[in-house]
Amino acid sequence: MPLKYAPVCKTCRKHKTRHISGICSLCRRATEGAFSTCVVCGKHNTADATGVCSLCRKRYGVNIDTVDHSADAIDKKIAQHELALVVLRRYKNGEVISEIAKSLGVEAGEIAALLCLQLFSI
Repeated sequence: MPLKYAPVCKTCRKHKTRHISGICSLCRRATEGAFSTCVVCGKHNTADATGVCSLCRKRYGVNIDTVDHSADAIDKKIAQHELALVVLRRYKNGEVISEIAKSLGVEAGEIAALLCLQLFSI
């Protein structure tokens, strides 16, 4: 019985499949034993080429297709984290948000949002 109305394989996009993973039997056989631990949580095994398990993709909203892996994007993320560390250290030492914003040349609302994100995501 042909798979007339079945969806196409997510990996090769050639064969139709009814498997719950959306991957055809040929691609599943090709990746057998190619599991690695998740690079985010380190707990679950994943066969995904990116190394992120499905639970972490759902939990953190990571869509690997839209992640920018360029050097500029990585430098921007590093700068954001360095700014967050500076703000957290100054806030810990008793500086007020407006003082931190003035000394860094950033708006106070941005500093407040950064603090809320860092303090309440723990």
